[in-house]
Amino acid sequence: MSDRVKAWRVTHPECGEIVVIADSAAIATTEAAAQWGVSWPKTAAMMDAVYIGMRLYCTCSRCKRQFVTEVKTARCPACQKTHEYEIKKYAQRIPYVDRRAGAKN
Repeated sequence: MSDRVKAWRVTHPECGEIVVIADSAAIATTEAAAQWGVSWPKTAAMMDAVYIGMRLYCTCSRCKRQFVTEVKTARCPACQKTHEYEIKKYAQRIPYVDRRAGAKN
């Protein structure tokens, strides 16, 4: 499953910067305040929401977790890192065999 969603970068002088998914700037500031754990009415005046663009909302094929990315991928970043490690680990277990003609193993 992949749907296109709007991504917003919300900044605040005291809380920092965060990227949230929302339909409008007002909802983006509300989401940011909730994720920071601060009161929205007290911090909304100093928040700045900038529209980043459309992102893809994907479901990981391995862990079934939903995540946001710029390009369509089958795995979330954590599962992709694990997959690359497993491939590398598997490649190290395969013994080298010289398959050239006349080679003695």
